Amino acid sequence: TGIFSDDKRFAVFWMRESVMAAAFDMTNAFNDVSIRLQPGASLDAVITAVDRVLEPYGGVGAFGRKDQASNSIVEGELAQLEAMATVAPMIFLGVAAFLLNVVLSRLVLLQRAQIATMKAVGYGKRAIGAHYVKLVCLIALGGSVLGIAGGVYLGSAMTEMYTQYFRFPVLAFELEPRVVSIAVAVSLLAGVVGAVTSATRVANLPPAEAMRPASPPTYGSSLLDKLGAYRFIVPAARMVVREIERQPVRTGLSVIGIAFAVSIMVLARVSSDAMTLLLDMQFQQAWKEDVMVSFLDPLSDGAVRELEHLPGVLYGEGMRTVPVRFVHDGRKRESVIMGYADDSQLRRVIDVELREIPIPESGVMLTAKLAEILGVSIGDELRVEMLEGDRRTVSLRVSSLAAEPFGLQGHMRLGELYRAFGEEATASMALLRIDPREYTRAEPKLKELPKIGGVLRKQTIIDQFKAQSADMMLVMSLILTLFAGTIAVGVVYNNARVALSMRSRDLASLRVLGFRRGEISAVLLGELAIQVLLAIPIGMGIGTWMSRAMMAMTDPEQYRLPVALSPATYAYAAGVTIAAGAVSALLVRRKLDKLDLIGVLKTRE
Repeated sequence: TGIFSDDKRFAVFWMRESVMAAAFDMTNAFNDVSIRLQPGASLDAVITAVDRVLEPYGGVGAFGRKDQASNSIVEGELAQLEAMATVAPMIFLGVAAFLLNVVLSRLVLLQRAQIATMKAVGYGKRAIGAHYVKLVCLIALGGSVLGIAGGVYLGSAMTEMYTQYFRFPVLAFELEPRVVSIAVAVSLLAGVVGAVTSATRVANLPPAEAMRPASPPTYGSSLLDKLGAYRFIVPAARMVVREIERQPVRTGLSVIGIAFAVSIMVLARVSSDAMTLLLDMQFQQAWKEDVMVSFLDPLSDGAVRELEHLPGVLYGEGMRTVPVRFVHDGRKRESVIMGYADDSQLRRVIDVELREIPIPESGVMLTAKLAEILGVSIGDELRVEMLEGDRRTVSLRVSSLAAEPFGLQGHMRLGELYRAFGEEATASMALLRIDPREYTRAEPKLKELPKIGGVLRKQTIIDQFKAQSADMMLVMSLILTLFAGTIAVGVVYNNARVALSMRSRDLASLRVLGFRRGEISAVLLGELAIQVLLAIPIGMGIGTWMSRAMMAMTDPEQYRLPVALSPATYAYAAGVTIAAGAVSALLVRRKLDKLDLIGVLKTRE
């Protein structure tokens, strides 16, 4: 059915061996064998021995489980899930540790007098420091409970989603105690790491010093002061810029936290962009036919000419595909050589840079990844074992390499392929361009013809792939977007709330002096807006790097795509981050509107 399986057109039937053997004249015979190896056995040695025994009987080559298509797909999916399960929590917990550190630092500053009193009446360093660590552990445990519940829900949903694409005897979500223990332990560790600096500061704070208000920061002339730039900035903006200059570490960490949120949103859409690029490269640029008609056995070129005369067929050309085994210096790989007509209009070889690679006049052109697996380069001689027909073995020179995005195969001109394998002019399939208005009439006629193995419309492959991958990509994108949005809101809102608690007296003083609500909001929220705007380009850069790293973890024998993130992806990441910042600003603005001027300005006891 093409590249991807289709449950509507592909099925497996189970029968008793005796009945099937009689029906297909296979009594006391077999055409497939599975072998379990002893511990410590050499896979390569067993494969070589099996091939030697079965070669006289038509064996097409044994292969290990790692080379089985279904196994490689599952392994690739597991590798991506493992990468996501490692990178995403690291980012989230890192941001959580930063937020806890910020909150506790402000809390310690606000509670200096109470800390001094406790030390004065006899509480020791460890007791006071442990109090704040316990507070963080309580927060982390509460978050762990919510996280485990969310993880169970998402894990069950993802398992249900995978049952639509993978066929396992049993596929059920199980919550292992070991996983829960690790998750809680890591969460507690992140919380303690975030609290340790503040707890140490509390423990080392002398009572006499803590009794006094904290010394104001040492301020000096900044670069903008020296340049005289403040003369051109309104007072509210001047306050914002000066606060950022006076707190560079806090501003930098906040920008990094928001940038990671942006990067995760970029990462959320990399698979969608990659698959869109793959579909365009493979099915629009390289494959230009509308229908592929496969033959049960290679037919003469005249069969293709006959198909061209069917109603609705605009143009057709034949293509020869030969299953082979490439062998070089002890390395071997089962693959296929595709033969192209000299004037082929419906098939081209396109590399990952969307450049057409011409088929060499002589020799064979290999996919670059296949050449790497075999350890060959341009100019090397390659032994090629034919796996059909008379199964002859020939030697071919590697004439060129193509950095194709999909598959592992060889390419030759038809005339060169016929000469190398001693064949007459034949075709394994016909590529047809069909009038879309006539397809419904042409398809039944094609299927009724003798010696036709299958008729597959290119659009069917595209639709099938989109249907199979769209749901999975959408779910993963939503999960990562929710994850990133939580980080963005957490960083922005937390910074705003802490800044409000620390500067409420200053802001109330501005209100008393005549500043309007909008103006004091601009002082507080302007700093957050600058942090968001600075974080967006940084996050896009980090997201691009993370996308490259994730694409590098995909199985290179399946897909080899450059990271080509679309402008829509960057706009999406920036838009969601700005929206998260706007929601946080709205929540803080409501707090500002309810600011108690009289209560805030009272002398603190």
